[in-house]
Amino acid sequence: MKIYLEILPETIQCIKMTDEEYFSEKYRDYISNSRLALINPEEGGSPEKYADGFEGGFNASFQLGSAVHGIILQPDEFVIPDIYKPTAKLGVFAEEVYKFRQEGNSIHDSIELARVSADYYQKGFTENRRRTAIKKSLDFYLKRMKYVEDPVKVPLFLSEKDAETTKQCINSVEKSQPMLNYLRPKGIASDPEVFNEYAILCEVKVVREEEEDQIIKIKAKLDSFSIDHENEEIILNDLKTTGRPVAWFMGQYVTNDLGEQVWAEGSFEKYRYYRQAAFYIWLLQAVNKTKYPDYTYKTNFLVVETIPDYKCKVFRIQNKWIQLGLKETKELIILAANEQKSKLTSTGDSGINSGREE
Repeated sequence: MKIYLEILPETIQCIKMTDEEYFSEKYRDYISNSRLALINPEEGGSPEKYADGFEGGFNASFQLGSAVHGIILQPDEFVIPDIYKPTAKLGVFAEEVYKFRQEGNSIHDSIELARVSADYYQKGFTENRRRTAIKKSLDFYLKRMKYVEDPVKVPLFLSEKDAETTKQCINSVEKSQPMLNYLRPKGIASDPEVFNEYAILCEVKVVREEEEDQIIKIKAKLDSFSIDHENEEIILNDLKTTGRPVAWFMGQYVTNDLGEQVWAEGSFEKYRYYRQAAFYIWLLQAVNKTKYPDYTYKTNFLVVETIPDYKCKVFRIQNKWIQLGLKETKELIILAANEQKSKLTSTGDSGINSGREE
């Protein structure tokens, strides 16, 4: 059966959005590039994992990456205070205790609520562990109570190690002209327009032969893109942090034990960032198709190490990767749509519309 996808132009929204709103229940039924991994068997996905969605929990690299993104892309909106929380899940626990206390809960209840919310020793939270958690969190808690928040900037509380790493990453980016050329581009007569932390939301029509059309919703949150009117270019920039040497990001040839040259994939292939780039470009083209029909598109990954020497580098993504990613994107969206259609049909609700879903 021939199946194709069509983005519905009248449904497209491109709006500046916080992570909190983007990941909120409001957009829970939208399909993102990350969620496609849950249904992709080549990434260990399955219909069951796709249905269950993402598992929560603490992720140290995600927290560090979010801080780097926040300060680099939105320096007027975020700040890192000189107040350090404990490392790992204990740090999340400490922040949650403060939050629940501010909501009027008792200290005892706040600790219990924070333990559950932070997934900190859900089992085996002995009295000894309780005392240790309180002792290690007390300094942060007391300083947090006295902290006077900036009326504009949102504080990002980190462990001392993560705060130092974040500052090193930011310093590296600020000293890198190639990185700044894309993050803060300059023109001759006029500077390109820059859009940081914008979300694209839209509906896609899934067209199958001899069947009614199906409508699904998709979303993407772009780090940064610029519109260069002088050169008629729209440039997508995705900022990445890596715990490996930046030279490994795209992969490289290495010598194995037999003395042979073999390809070792980097993060770009391992985490299928080429699909992310294609997914974003596909939506970005839909946003600008009418207004800038003749503009060309370019994609860069701006990568910075979270390890010494905190090097950073710009990688231009070749069109062959975009085409591969776009093919994979559409195949997985169709797979997700088929799964959604199958479930709705089995419950007696076709869930299929011939027009826009209200």
